[in-house]
Amino acid sequence: MVAKRSALQAAMDLGEMGRDLGQQVDVVQHHMFGQRGAIMSPCGKYRWLIWETWSLDPFLGMNLLNPSTASHLIDDPTWVRGRRRAVTSRTPTFGGLLLFNSFAYRATDPADMKASADPIGSLNDAFIDAAIDASDRIICGWGAHGGHLGRDEQMKARMRAKGVTPYILSMTKGGHPGHPLYLKEALQPVPWDIG
Repeated sequence: MVAKRSALQAAMDLGEMGRDLGQQVDVVQHHMFGQRGAIMSPCGKYRWLIWETWSLDPFLGMNLLNPSTASHLIDDPTWVRGRRRAVTSRTPTFGGLLLFNSFAYRATDPADMKASADPIGSLNDAFIDAAIDASDRIICGWGAHGGHLGRDEQMKARMRAKGVTPYILSMTKGGHPGHPLYLKEALQPVPWDIG
């Protein structure tokens, strides 16, 4: 396996991709290796990616359902829980957290996301592919709503095509990877056989 680039370098590359595609890229630099950034659509209805870096180690990627209120300046509960998981990971060590979503439409309620005319977003798959490539490990956690529009199978197919073995923290009763916000923090990620 080829060593992944540092989270900081990957973040800079992702930001450049966002600018090249005409998207809103916001970054706040914290220290030499630390930055917090987000790529959103110019209209603000879609968040393609959000990240934070703190060292030169690679990203921990998390593939969740859809973005809520977090931005390059604002935390939300899912972001806080994901960052804590990435920072306290025993092995491997991660240099940042990169969140991407099966659906890019920003909503705090999955019902609102599902009611959107275009919950995925026209650029989401391009950013998902870039996020998969930038992540050293990916934890899937889209929860029970992940099967909307067959998106769960599309996400697994993207990872299979890239030779990625994703991880999960748990499975829902319906067979979807459990969302990290609703799970005990003590759970450790385990490989997920997606075929």
